[in-house]
Amino acid sequence: MAEKKKATIDDVAREARVAKGTVSRVIGNRPHVAPSTRKLVLDAMRKVGYRPNYFAQNALAKRSRTLVLAISEYVENLLSYDHLFNSIVYELNRVCHDYKYMLSLAVLKKGPGGCASLPGYLKERFIEGIFILGHMEPACIDAVRGFSKNIVSIEAPGIVHELSSVTPDYFRVGHISAGHLVNLGHKRIAITTVTETQMASVAERIRGVEVCMSQAGLGIPAEYRLVYDAHLPASFPGRDIVERVLSMKIRPTGIIFMGDNIAIAAIHHFQARNIDVPGDISIVGYGNHDVASHCIPRLTTVEVNTQHICYESFNLLKEMIDKPDYHRTRGIRRISLSVDLIERDSTATPPAERTEKG
Repeated sequence: MAEKKKATIDDVAREARVAKGTVSRVIGNRPHVAPSTRKLVLDAMRKVGYRPNYFAQNALAKRSRTLVLAISEYVENLLSYDHLFNSIVYELNRVCHDYKYMLSLAVLKKGPGGCASLPGYLKERFIEGIFILGHMEPACIDAVRGFSKNIVSIEAPGIVHELSSVTPDYFRVGHISAGHLVNLGHKRIAITTVTETQMASVAERIRGVEVCMSQAGLGIPAEYRLVYDAHLPASFPGRDIVERVLSMKIRPTGIIFMGDNIAIAAIHHFQARNIDVPGDISIVGYGNHDVASHCIPRLTTVEVNTQHICYESFNLLKEMIDKPDYHRTRGIRRISLSVDLIERDSTATPPAERTEKG
C-alpha cells in the first residue's frame, strides 16, 4: 500500500486559490491578511491535512523558542525538599508555557579539572536564553556562557559573576527578621547560615541582620552563628541546631532561620525536648512554605513572591532575546524585589521580658 503523500503549502494555496505568500503569512500569524482570507486558508489547511513545521520556521528565523533552566548539583539536591526552589521551577515553567517557550532543565555537573558542561542533548539545539537558579560554581557559569549571552540569574545575586539577576531583597529579609525580634524585646538572637558562606544571598541576609542588631546596640556572638550543611535534608540540620542551642550556657531567645523547612524541623525537635515555641524561644523562617501556616505553632516567616520573581526574570530574558543591541545599550541589570514579614505564632516577647512584666 502506497504511503500517503504529505500535504504542502502548494496544496493549501491551490485549495484556497490564493498565493503561496498569503499562506505563509497566515501560518506565521503575520498582519495584512483579511479575516475572510485567513479563514479560507485555515479551512484549506484542515481539508488537505497540512501541518506547519514550526521548528523549521523557527530555524529559518534563527529562533528555537528554547530556554534552559540551569542548576548546579547543589540546587538539584535542594529540589528534593526545598519549597522555595520547587515553587520557582513550577512558576517559571508556567510563564514560559504561557508565552509559548519550551523550558529545559539542565543539571551542570563538575567534570575532570573542575569543568562543567550542559547535557549533550541541549548542545544540539539553538538555545535562545538561559536562567540560572541559585548558587553556581564559576566553572559551571563559564560553561553556561558558552551557549548563550542571554543569561539571567534567579534567586542568587549575579554580583560575583557579573550577570543580570532577579532576586528577593536579601538585605531586607535579614533586616526585617531581626527587627521583628528586636521590637519584641529580644537581645540574644542567633542566626543560621550554610557552609557555602561565599553565597552572595547568604552574605546579604546576614548583613541585614547585623545592621539591624547594630542599630539596636546589639551584637551576634560567634556561638550564635549556627552553621549547617545545606546539602542535608532539613530534619538533620534542624536537630543539630537544636542540640547546639540546648548545650549553650546562655541560650538565645530567638533564632532566624535561612528557610522554613529547617525552621519547622527545629520547632518539632524543640518540642520533643519540652522546649516551648514561642514560650522559651522564638523562631523566624524564610519563604512562607505552604506548611508554615499549618504547623503548630504557625510559623512567623518572610514571604517571597515566587510568581513575581519568575515573571520579572522571564521579561528580562525576553528583552535580551528580542533586542539585538540589548547587551550594548542596557548592560547588566540587577532587580531586587521587596519582601514582607508574615507575623504568626512562633514569635513572642522573650521569657525574661514576660517575667518582668508579669
